[in-house]
Amino acid sequence: MEEQRPPETEPPADAEKSEWNIDMLFQRKRVLAFGISLLVVLVLFLLAIVVPADPSFRQTLVTVANSSLPSKNVSAQALIVDIAKNNARVALLEMIPGFGFFFLPLSIFASGVIIQGLALSQSIPPSIAAVNYVLLPFTYVELSAYALAFVSGTMLIVAWRNMRLRTEARVFVLELVAVVIIVIVAAVMETITIFSAAAGAPVVGLLLWAPLIGAVVPLVMRIRRVNG
Repeated sequence: MEEQRPPETEPPADAEKSEWNIDMLFQRKRVLAFGISLLVVLVLFLLAIVVPADPSFRQTLVTVANSSLPSKNVSAQALIVDIAKNNARVALLEMIPGFGFFFLPLSIFASGVIIQGLALSQSIPPSIAAVNYVLLPFTYVELSAYALAFVSGTMLIVAWRNMRLRTEARVFVLELVAVVIIVIVAAVMETITIFSAAAGAPVVGLLLWAPLIGAVVPLVMRIRRVNG
């Protein structure tokens, strides 16, 4: 007589539902953290531009920034690569769990002070420079990369505290790829803005709002559907 094996049981529906609820909670925390981080980064960036900085400190940052800038005769492709490399380096440092808490505000503040110094060197009021960056779409794309990098590293800490590090590690890798892509897109948009302004057509930089909105709106709608 054959030995009867107990039927294989599927995971309880309640357990699956509980796991799904935890995943959804993490996703909502991620979206909320990203939104708050982006807002904070934008405000800090603009404040660093308009609030007068110490002249010697400002000049030191501008000198360091100028030393890393490409020559004025650089091609568009070379400028894209240079901008993307510098910004990716910053974003990856901001992605380090824990370290991002210190490096994110420091890097954003330094960027704002450099812009303030460059604006003053060209007799442009820092407030006008700040308005210019508010209007240009590449600003939001670049700052989004920094905010996402920071949130990715922070969520690793949250996942570790909640015994979900393995699950979050997979998300971290995907977000790492996303950060690199966003940095490249921002570099392309910034290069188009720079070259079009040099050619006497600064409006081209503003027209980049159209493809940006076309890409962001479907993404936001999808996130809203997923999060209920």
